Amino acid sequence: MSGGKKRKHVTLTLKDKGEILSKIDSDAKVNQLIEEYGIGRSTIYDITKNRQKIEDFLKTALTGPGKRQTLREGENVEVEEAVYTWFLQERNRRNAPLSAAILQEKARYFYQKITGKSDFRASEGWFCRFKERHGIRLKKISGEKLSADEAAIEPFKNMFSEMVATEGLTPDQIYNADESGLIWKGLPDQTYVHHNERDAPGRKLSKERITFMPCSNASGTHKLDVLVIGKSENPRAFAKMDKNRLPVIYKHQKKAWVTREVFLDWYLKNFVPSVKTFLRSRNLPLVARLILDNCPAHHVMNNDKSFQVKTRDGFIDVMFLPPNTTSVFQPMDQHVIKAVKTHYKKRLLFEILSKPGSIESSVKEYNIKNAMYNLAYAWNQIQSIT
Repeated sequence: MSGGKKRKHVTLTLKDKGEILSKIDSDAKVNQLIEEYGIGRSTIYDITKNRQKIEDFLKTALTGPGKRQTLREGENVEVEEAVYTWFLQERNRRNAPLSAAILQEKARYFYQKITGKSDFRASEGWFCRFKERHGIRLKKISGEKLSADEAAIEPFKNMFSEMVATEGLTPDQIYNADESGLIWKGLPDQTYVHHNERDAPGRKLSKERITFMPCSNASGTHKLDVLVIGKSENPRAFAKMDKNRLPVIYKHQKKAWVTREVFLDWYLKNFVPSVKTFLRSRNLPLVARLILDNCPAHHVMNNDKSFQVKTRDGFIDVMFLPPNTTSVFQPMDQHVIKAVKTHYKKRLLFEILSKPGSIESSVKEYNIKNAMYNLAYAWNQIQSIT
């Protein structure tokens, strides 16, 4: 490249190499790949030369290739294959929680079985390289998915599909809502520190909690103002202001929980009117379904038809998910609520850190009214595609 700018060296992962092979199969031009990946023609040649090895690895890397860059194998190939096979079996068979210590112990066990020796330490360094070679990553165990009643899922999905087809419902007419707790003054309990800091002194953590409930239709075209339940009917921060002008729907309950009374009030006074207005704006029949979990606060009791609102064309009605299945397919539980909390915490931190003075004084000045506006901001950040 005489006279030209020297190309920066790029090291491709095996995942990148697999993508390049796929693009070559799709008749991508070599010059396009060179430009896209910032590599030389010889690199493309080497990738095609090792096609079989790369594709064989990617087929067997069920946990993903991670950031692995070479096909170089470890010193104890048979041992690694045995550990990896056992790892996949345990995760696929029963989702067993597997720590580094367990995998290292299993490596020592297989090494002794295969070689008859006991001089293999399965050190931290070996484990790090083993993870990289096989695309293994650490994840926090979360949710209650493994406790779900899977037998009830398929029948409900079939029944739901039939209902949608029979009534001719569109995604605009299918809604979901779900509530979650929020520590509205909660600051992070972890922080980065510089190399001279031996520890990170903490502060007393706030436990002031509210409950919030986002609600949207399946198309993401109609997001209702988020429902918030606080403990106080008239918080001091709301003095001299009309609560109806808040960017959220604020209701109160002494424990800040969603009760049947609170939910029914929201359903009749907020949900139904808002849905009717939206459906009219889209020239759709005034028919809708609100999908909810089986929480007692949501449930109709004693054949009460309060949740079934008669309209000119049909009903705006509630439909309940089967018990013990919401962790699997409750729509708002599929990272929507988590995303709202993430946006809220970013906004909270920005507001606290942008004020002069101590963190303690900034947190003390932060009130429930601030929280309402920041929660509305966080909900507005959630895009339709989410």
